[in-house]
Amino acid sequence: MKTRVENLEISMQDLKEIVARTSLQVERTSAEMAEFKEENRLFREEMREFKDEMKDFKDEMRQFRDDSRRENREFNRRLGDIANKYGRLIEDLVAPSICRVMQRALGFKEETVCFANERIKRAYRGDVRRLKEFDVVAECGDYVMMNETKSNLRAEDVSNLIATIAIARDYFPEYRDRKIIGSVASVSLDESVVNFATSKGVLALAVGDELMDIQNPAGFVPSVW
Repeated sequence: MKTRVENLEISMQDLKEIVARTSLQVERTSAEMAEFKEENRLFREEMREFKDEMKDFKDEMRQFRDDSRRENREFNRRLGDIANKYGRLIEDLVAPSICRVMQRALGFKEETVCFANERIKRAYRGDVRRLKEFDVVAECGDYVMMNETKSNLRAEDVSNLIATIAIARDYFPEYRDRKIIGSVASVSLDESVVNFATSKGVLALAVGDELMDIQNPAGFVPSVW
């Protein structure tokens, strides 16, 4: 009986130790679970914050694209305005100078009657379907001067002017018995363009000491068509 009691006491002791270890393990597991739940909660919060940040980022990117489109449209509009103003500026510089240039090139006195017209539209041989706009057409004595103005004048513009002058009387039948000379103008001209215009007998005009100055060499005499 004594032995059985002793064995029973040992078993109870073992059982207590097992229960103690189990309780300790349960406590550890509970702590780990609680830690896991906390980490999971923090992770969910971080993901929620990340989603919110991504949403804000997408909203900012959308706003940036919209702003960029608006700024690009505004830039293009302003660029167009500048281009239009620049084109008008050249014409505003050229037109007031045409009579003075024409008188000087032809050796006329300043009091010689001269007048210039801007942006004249004429139909080819009366055909309104074939309208052409002439930048400046000036009349002085027996002469008519046709001017082509470009913001960036090239040699081919000189050739185009000559081709236009060749058929000018089909647009202006009233000039049938008038002498026609030509001029090209810009704010500044490359020397090669001036040389080409000179070789073709065309006046080359650019901003100089006066509003518009003749760039052809001294003694140049314009060709007459």
